[in-house]
Amino acid sequence: MFPVPLRNPAVVAMETASLARLFPGRYLPVLGHGVLDWMGQVGNRVASPLTLLAEHTTAVRDLLAGREVTRSGRYVSLDRVRLDHPPTTVPPVLVGGRGPRTLRLAGDLADGVLLDSGLTPADVRSSLDACGPGGAADGFRRIGYVALPEHRAEVEAVVRSHAAAGPDTVVLVPPAGAPDPRPWLEAVAAARRTLTPER
Repeated sequence: MFPVPLRNPAVVAMETASLARLFPGRYLPVLGHGVLDWMGQVGNRVASPLTLLAEHTTAVRDLLAGREVTRSGRYVSLDRVRLDHPPTTVPPVLVGGRGPRTLRLAGDLADGVLLDSGLTPADVRSSLDACGPGGAADGFRRIGYVALPEHRAEVEAVVRSHAAAGPDTVVLVPPAGAPDPRPWLEAVAAARRTLTPER
């Protein structure tokens, strides 16, 4: 994930293009506000994080598509910038966030959304709804992170409830201090067997 206050969109596009050429179809860049307190600690907190994210997302998507970009926005200023080597397979650009305005921005301007692991299944459902019509479109990626519980017996229910909340992809994060992933993988496999074919 790229915290946009720390990165120039041209640099993000170049790095993304390199990774997309190395791993076509496998790399998903995610743009986000970053932790705003941390952005303040390093002197990069902006007055309007939403404006910055919108300008940054639009510029990165245009550059990855091979377009020449000239724009003078509130935060992003580019003068006839074009990638020399845009990716052959253009990766979808996702926005990571949880606030309603950020989620709506994802639905309006990005190719998908990444939701963090602090959300309940009900939060996931309402967050995806907050993406608006763009978030309901075919091809819009909906990815959620789920922190697995420490007790294996709870894993199946957690995986099922999050998968049913609407994301296309659920990224599972094992509990801290669990070096052997087998019990959690077995529980996840059991949960997958119980999911309906539509899910």
